Amino acid sequence: MLFNSLHFGLFFPIVVALFFATPKRRRWILLLAASYYFYASWKLAYLGLIFSSTLVDYVAGVQMGKHESRAARRPYLLLSLLANLGILFTFKYFNFFVGSAEAALASMGLA
Repeated sequence: MLFNSLHFGLFFPIVVALFFATPKRRRWILLLAASYYFYASWKLAYLGLIFSSTLVDYVAGVQMGKHESRAARRPYLLLSLLANLGILFTFKYFNFFVGSAEAALASMGLA
């Protein structure tokens, strides 16, 4: 769903209205479901990406909550950051870097 589509024009106000009608302790469920629907409406395969990101972040958050010291929480934060930035890099920048590497190798006579 594109941000300038009629679909989003209907989706957004409905989610906002439901958000304020939902009790505060349950709003996260609505936002999670709306996020999953938003991703799935673009391409169903993206649902796996957001689910895996959610799972990694949830586990990291639970583990960080079990530790009081910053040093003990840091590995879980790094895991979360690496997983999410890895997904971003793979789907947004991977083709750019591969294309740049191919062009650089081709300029040196390497295929």
